[in-house]
Amino acid sequence: MTDLQLYILVAIPLVGILTNTGLFIHLSGTMNTRFAGLESKMESRFERMESRFERVDARFDTLMGR
Repeated sequence: MTDLQLYILVAIPLVGILTNTGLFIHLSGTMNTRFAGLESKMESRFERMESRFERVDARFDTLMGR
């Protein structure tokens, strides 16, 4: 086996491993950003829903004379 063949045998898988690692790191950062945005959106929806329930409870109490 020549030096060139050994270089190719080692270099090609190494480049693939490094590329996949970089892609994984990039995609995990992207997903973290998306999940953070989704979490924020869901939290604001829950807050709005909670305030609606509080208003309905207050109206019910007013109607029932409490």
